[in-house]
Amino acid sequence: MFKPICLAALTVTLAGCALGIDGSGQGPRASAEVDRPAEAVLDTAQAQALQCLTGNSAYEVQRVQGQAGQGSILVRAPFTTNDMARVDVTTLSANRSKVDIVMWGRSIWDASAVRAMQDAVTFGVTSCKAYMPVAAPRQTK
Repeated sequence: MFKPICLAALTVTLAGCALGIDGSGQGPRASAEVDRPAEAVLDTAQAQALQCLTGNSAYEVQRVQGQAGQGSILVRAPFTTNDMARVDVTTLSANRSKVDIVMWGRSIWDASAVRAMQDAVTFGVTSCKAYMPVAAPRQTK
């Protein structure tokens, strides 16, 4: 009797948390156009999510096929349908895709994870860290 009550309490607690991406537009994000086909981008985003964004396999990675030329990779919290990370891909042409990335903004789903995902889908190589240099800030006198 004790276990079902604890499980129910845990489920209600997790469901009530402000956990994951909401519709407010909050959280780190990036948009880019990449010179890769949409299916290849989705494959890379899925591999990146599985490698870097599941928190010791506690979170589920889902691939959702949209209409022709569209799809999404979602990282979902357990016991909820809350998205912790989302990568939306749209075909622009045979070898060009638009990619929108948004993360929760906390823990492993932060701005550095957005940057690593952007590098992964751009270059087709998964890594939990972004290694590509960014432009240095302008020096002002």
